[in-house]
Amino acid sequence: MTEKIIMPAVADDLTDHYLTKQGFEVLTVDNPDAENILATAPDAAAVMMISNKIPNSLYDKMPNLKILARRGVGYDNIDVAFAAKKGVWVTNTPGANAVSVAEAAVLDIMLMARQFDAISKKTARRRLDWWLPHHGA
Repeated sequence: MTEKIIMPAVADDLTDHYLTKQGFEVLTVDNPDAENILATAPDAAAVMMISNKIPNSLYDKMPNLKILARRGVGYDNIDVAFAAKKGVWVTNTPGANAVSVAEAAVLDIMLMARQFDAISKKTARRRLDWWLPHHGA
């Protein structure tokens, strides 16, 4: 029997292709919440998820579930201790977004240095007088 993996529709095609090539049946859902997961494949062995909350009631309804693979760095949406009691592995991707976080931090520093927020608010209110002193008009 081919094991089923449920993954969000926003997941990349490369992941889908790799898992299919390994012999898994990959099923995608637009919103991988508990209701949609159960409606798609209650016999799935794995669920790849992003940030949806996984209720403890899901485990008894999915007897073949072996792993919840979180595409993110935290476990806030999963009761890890309860999953362990049910024999379900929980994984995440620590550090996967480190470069993006660093880029965002540098961007925030640059925006603050250029007073972007204040200038943006003034521009939205059509108050363009802030521009005049800087350009000698």
